[in-house]
Amino acid sequence: MNLKLEPLEIYDLSLPNIPKRSRLYNLEPIGISTSNVESLTGYIARLAQTHCIPTGQLICRELIPILKPEYASNAIDVYKTVVSEHESRAYNCTGLMASKFVNQFQTLTGCNQLQFLTLLIFTEVLYPKDLFRSFKAWCPVCYQQWQMTGQVLFEPLIWSFKQVTICQHHLQSLQTNCPHCQKSMYFIEWNSRPGYCSKCGEWLGTPLALESQEPPLHEIEWQLWVINNIGKLIATAPNLSSAPKREIIARSIIDYMNQLTSGNQAAFAQICGISTGGLGKLRTGKSIPTLTIALQICSCLKIELIDLLNGQIISLSNDIIATLLASYQQSKIVPTKEKSIRQPLDSGKIKQELLKALKEYPPKSVTEIRKRLGLKSKSILYDCFSDICRQISSNYILYRKQDKHQQIENAFSQVNQDEYPPPSLTEVAKRIGIGARALYEHFPEKCYEIAAKYTNYKHESGLQRQEEVRQQVRFAALQLHNQGMRPTAAKINKFLNNPGRMLDKTAQTTLSEILHELGYK
Repeated sequence: MNLKLEPLEIYDLSLPNIPKRSRLYNLEPIGISTSNVESLTGYIARLAQTHCIPTGQLICRELIPILKPEYASNAIDVYKTVVSEHESRAYNCTGLMASKFVNQFQTLTGCNQLQFLTLLIFTEVLYPKDLFRSFKAWCPVCYQQWQMTGQVLFEPLIWSFKQVTICQHHLQSLQTNCPHCQKSMYFIEWNSRPGYCSKCGEWLGTPLALESQEPPLHEIEWQLWVINNIGKLIATAPNLSSAPKREIIARSIIDYMNQLTSGNQAAFAQICGISTGGLGKLRTGKSIPTLTIALQICSCLKIELIDLLNGQIISLSNDIIATLLASYQQSKIVPTKEKSIRQPLDSGKIKQELLKALKEYPPKSVTEIRKRLGLKSKSILYDCFSDICRQISSNYILYRKQDKHQQIENAFSQVNQDEYPPPSLTEVAKRIGIGARALYEHFPEKCYEIAAKYTNYKHESGLQRQEEVRQQVRFAALQLHNQGMRPTAAKINKFLNNPGRMLDKTAQTTLSEILHELGYK
């Protein structure tokens, strides 16, 4: 019997090449290599939304344990200390915090392009403090259209720039306050979410018909030029072979100065509308420009921002040079003023006026008498009638001192001495409307009394607060012990009305004492 044998299939038993898994979802950034690229802070909020948790919780769970391992067990309590919300604009900028956030989130997500959601590549050519606004800005019409068309809601980086005030698509002013709660929002907050208020949670989109009127035409033209230049800057960033270096700015300034004014620094500074000293520091490489100054120079020379910052020297046309130099020469022409004819002084009239002023009440100052006589300087009065002027000045100073003392005394009499809690001396001085030092000069005894009352109150309040902390920690520790759990700072936090109190020395000492009492140590 002949059997027909068929060749067996050979299986490859080697392990497949499995891609490295990321800790967080590999969320793709929006708009890389375009002017509409999203910001890093917006990306983080979108990443948190993808994981169905608040932005603050994502940072507490994933970022703080890496940046600050010692706070890993109490990450939520120290969230605002480690992640400063009011400085969160820096995470989109050019500094150390932006670098840290980029590195950590690239590791967590496996996405290696997050640096282009910031201005990190321009660290050496742009001064950081003039880049971004303090609070979020957005175009409500964009949000409304994106939602209606099913697009992903995100926060474009270009909305963060201080110099950008309108939306280039709808020519409407960017909004900075929630239309529902009227509050401003930092770039990263606990409940940050693209398209929604992080304070009240309401929708930020609005149809175009309900928007305010367009800004003036000249402002729109300037804004479109600014947006176009900034947009090209952030769109070009991924395509740059290397980060622009600091010396590029100095070289560019020198080259343009030679083209326009043949090396005349003062003339170039005046034409560009910047200070001569500031231009000198840029020319010598001692400083780098702010974005506002860089835009100002580019606007004046009719060049693009990316060319200035990337060292791409553009030859200025003869028409531009002629126009700028003509404007500069015109600004130097100052109309001459006709010299006024000086009238002779009537010393008899002046002396009579000074003697009359000596008898006036309330007393007048020498300056007031000088104005009354129509003189330009009171030195003329002192040169001719020094004794009378000194007496007038002495009377006026004494009157002012007595008047001020009386005003302070009247205001002081309105302060309730039995007020509880007692106000500090600074608070009393603020109510009266003068400085605490001036208050000490006029009423030292009353000031010492107010200060002593406030000090005693603060001491008693401190003792009372420490006792409350002890009681709360003790109660929470006993509760945990009775439930069969070892009392720890992290577990006690859940019982306290102020979780941050476990960072207090009193709370830590109390916990240590209780652990000894319960036999844990």
